[in-house]
Parts: sequence; structure tokens; C-alpha cells
Amino acid sequence: MSESEEIVGVFIGLQSSNYEYIATIIAPYKADFSIELGSFLLIHDEPFKLVSRVIDFVPQGELTSFMGQKWLSDVAFDAEAIGSDIKKRKISYSVKIKILGTLDSKNNFLPGLRKIPHITSRVIKPVSAVVSQIINQVMNEQSRGSKVGDYFLDVGIPVKFDPRELLEKRTFVFARAGYGKSNLMKILASEWTSHNHSSRETGDNILPEIDESLTRPMESTRRSVL
Repeated sequence: MSESEEIVGVFIGLQSSNYEYIATIIAPYKADFSIELGSFLLIHDEPFKLVSRVIDFVPQGELTSFMGQKWLSDVAFDAEAIGSDIKKRKISYSVKIKILGTLDSKNNFLPGLRKIPHITSRVIKPVSAVVSQIINQVMNEQSRGSKVGDYFLDVGIPVKFDPRELLEKRTFVFARAGYGKSNLMKILASEWTSHNHSSRETGDNILPEIDESLTRPMESTRRSVL
């Protein structure tokens, strides 16, 4: 582990769920660090590292108990009562992460899980260069595509998509409300017309009743953040 990598917790278990692997880590409270949904985390399993993304986290510890919540209610308006020393001793986070693959000793990304790490294995937050390398390797097959957005935790890492991937396929876009489905479809429709992928050329893939705003070229400042 390099000095620039930050330890955020320890690995405590793994379970399979709907054809994917979900792991749990314990992250202690740190005043200068906050866990972000969707962020990448690495689990050390020498000489490899498991690549994962945060999907959920909940606080735990004495302050989340009934008596802890009662005490918090009593001191809620006293800014000095809840000091950092109390938080460090009585707060931690149970973090759920989805396993995406493995990094070898040269940081080459390999999809899938090959080995389960030992319990208490260290979990680190990768530096931006490693995150960029992972995303670029995964997006390599989209290298001919156009930029559709940026990695939402680091806008310096672009995300591309090749509209030709949609040819002769049925494609559905699923996401929670507010996650940018409409913006993504606007960008894809704009790129589709710019690449002249019309139904006349392909024989299918017709987008019926497209609103005028869907095919209007997107301004560079309005691209999605993924």
C-alpha cells in the first residue's frame, strides 16, 4: 500500500446476492473523511486488491442505541457536548460494498471475484489515478464513443459511450428517480443523430415520437455527471 492511499476500515464478511457479491466493512469515525455512495474502495488481499463500490452505509455504536439517542437529544443544542473524542470512541459505520473485480500487482483490472480476502483485511480509498485507470480499462471498448458525462466524484475522469452498441439490440435504461435517465437519453439521441444512425441505415432501432428537445445538441455545460 502506498503512503498516499488512505485506510478507511476493515473487511468483515462477504455474501452472494442475485448473482453478485456484497461485502461488509467496518469504518471508524474520522473527522476528515466521509463515505460517499458510489465511491470506489479497495480491499487488500496481497498481492491483489478487490475493487468495490459503496452501495449503502449506516451508523452504529453506542450513540445509535436507545440511551445514546436519548443523550443526543438532551445535548443537541450544546455544540461542545459532542466532541470528536466521543465520536471516535462511540461511532462507526457498517458499509455495504459491491465487489466488481480484482486489481493485480500491476493495477490491471480483472472482472469477477477469484479469491475471498481474510477477515480484518484493510480497506483503502484509492487515489484518483487508480480510479481513472480502472474506469479507463473498463471503458476501453467504448473508446470510439463520445463523451456522455464524467465520473460524479471526479469530473476529471470522462465517461464515454459508443451509440453503435445499441444497433440491433433492445436497450432499457433503469435507475432511481433523479439519477439522470432523461439527460442520458437526450445525450444518446443527440449523438445518434450526429453519427447519422438513422432507421434508414439500420432497418430498425427507430425512436418513435422523439421530443424536439431530445435531438437538440447538448451544450457542453449540460452533460450528465454519472
